[in-house]
Order: sequence, then C-alpha cells, then structure tokens
Amino acid sequence: MEIATGTTVAAVAAMRGNRYPVATRSNRMPCPYLSYRAAAGDHEFETERAYCTAVDRFVEAMRADVCNDRYDLDHESHCEIYREHAE
Repeated sequence: MEIATGTTVAAVAAMRGNRYPVATRSNRMPCPYLSYRAAAGDHEFETERAYCTAVDRFVEAMRADVCNDRYDLDHESHCEIYREHAE
C-alpha cells in the first residue's frame, strides 16, 4: 500500500480496514507513565509532545502509539520501559 505524504493517521487506519485507530477496548487505559508537555529541562516546543515520566524524557510519536495502545499495540506487552518500571 502506498501512502501519500500528509495522510492522517485516521486515513491510514481506514485504508487498512481499521475504522478506529485508537484501541477500542473500553477497559484499557493509556500507559500511566505517559504525559504530554511543551517543555522539560532544556527542551521546549511550541506544542505539547509525548513525554515518558518513567525515564524523564520526550519520546517519539511511534512510541506514543504504543503508550496509547493504538493499532492493536499494548503498552504492557510491547513497551520495555513500562515492563522495567512496572516490576
């Protein structure tokens, strides 16, 4: 499947047959270590970005997908940071 630049996450999910890009499991909550911040330490951004409080750093958007349990991902199973800190 070829995806054009600028295509939204929701559009890609729809192309793949997943109408809801965010996990639809009603009992699931995002990772408790995930927050969104515009600044931390020496880093400052115009908009809020995904921040992992377990390791005290900003994380990539793809990791935030895991944190939010998007695309059938599960932070308890797929995130080594969560597993290390949950033990």
